[in-house]
Amino acid sequence: MNLKSEIFYEFLRAIVIPILLLSAIAIFIFQMTFNGFIENEQANKKEKIEILTKNLFIDKMNGLPSQNIDKYMWYISEFDVDVTFYNQYGQVIYSFNHGNDIVKKSPEYQIEMKDVYNARNKKIGQIKYIYRIKNELNMRSDIFVTTLFRFMIIAILVSYITSMIISTFLSKKITVPIEQLTDATVRIRKKNYDLPVIKSSILEVNQLSKNISYMANSLKSQEMTRRQYAQNISHELRTPLTNLRLNLELMHDGLMEANQENTDMLLAEIDRLTSMINQLNNTFKQSNLATKYNPEEFDLKVLLESIYKSMKAQFDNAKVNLELEIGEELIIETDKEKLTHILLNLLSNALKACVENDSVLLRMRHINQKIIISVKDTGVGISEENQPKIFERFFRVDDSRNTKTNGYGLGLPIVKNYADIIGAEISVNSKINLGTVMVISLDDSVIVDSKNLTKKD
Repeated sequence: MNLKSEIFYEFLRAIVIPILLLSAIAIFIFQMTFNGFIENEQANKKEKIEILTKNLFIDKMNGLPSQNIDKYMWYISEFDVDVTFYNQYGQVIYSFNHGNDIVKKSPEYQIEMKDVYNARNKKIGQIKYIYRIKNELNMRSDIFVTTLFRFMIIAILVSYITSMIISTFLSKKITVPIEQLTDATVRIRKKNYDLPVIKSSILEVNQLSKNISYMANSLKSQEMTRRQYAQNISHELRTPLTNLRLNLELMHDGLMEANQENTDMLLAEIDRLTSMINQLNNTFKQSNLATKYNPEEFDLKVLLESIYKSMKAQFDNAKVNLELEIGEELIIETDKEKLTHILLNLLSNALKACVENDSVLLRMRHINQKIIISVKDTGVGISEENQPKIFERFFRVDDSRNTKTNGYGLGLPIVKNYADIIGAEISVNSKINLGTVMVISLDDSVIVDSKNLTKKD
């Protein structure tokens, strides 16, 4: 039995059973009371008849003519009773039956004999009463009770039909939103998290609806996070793997020497890839993009040159010119790995925005107490309305910014997160069809040593 039927029958039982019970009690009480009333009326009438007939008997013994007695007897004629007077010798001295002759007409009758005494308490005769059991009063009372029972049965039937209508309405009112909630859970199980608004006048059902909607939105958000995370991982791993492949192909084809410098560069790229995988593993465990800040001292110029060399083959393969410009040599203390990740990501995105014969400039300057590292490309650019959104976690620009892959900047949320960790500011300036400049700004308090002690102010 489904929920709707169960609630329907429960409501029906809850309404009909009390109605039937109360009706039965009411009928029983009424019948007992009414029967008592009828019996009382019968007893009172009998008492009046006996008093009247005894007085008439005495008057008859005192010589009252039968014609005069008949006049009084007409009073009791409506009570379906025959009366016969007997003297002390058992002889009939008067008889009144009003032509009813109850003994002959009705098989159901009652005979009573009453003694009559004079003022000196001496028995002077007897009176015989023959009562019809089903007299007019009884028949009228039976008709009344039968009619009343009929009306009560009709009232019960009307109540039952009304109860069915009310039960149907209430069961639908309760079960329809519950059925909708059941359908919503089935849709969630099928990974369809866009649920319709389910409203009910029942507070608990409304609360359940809100909880299910919240759960659906949470699952939807988790699903989006999972997909975005997979895309981010793919994006972050593609750049170092591509660099390794291109450099190895160049060595294989004899276009790059397999010397110590180049092999060290490839080993550094492998180390960076291994570190990135470890960080991604930590990210899975933490369920977010946050990682620890691991500062170390290093030569910024050497890092930029290493990044330039690791990406050069990939740019050359795409026939995009990559240039490097370093203002001065600086020894700084910050998270080298995260800064490397940021710059590789920006260079990779710049390459995606370019076509053949475009150019990309990796530039470092120390100015106004800031270390400014910029990646400038002559690619297609980013529209003005999309620029504030490119660092949002789930935002993607599906326009001409990407000439090689669909979707722009899948790794930029990670870049922004890493920039925040190392205390850097990141900004973008772009014009459609002119190019883009991504700027990383570090406070020069990270400088440990400068080979050019004169800072540009």
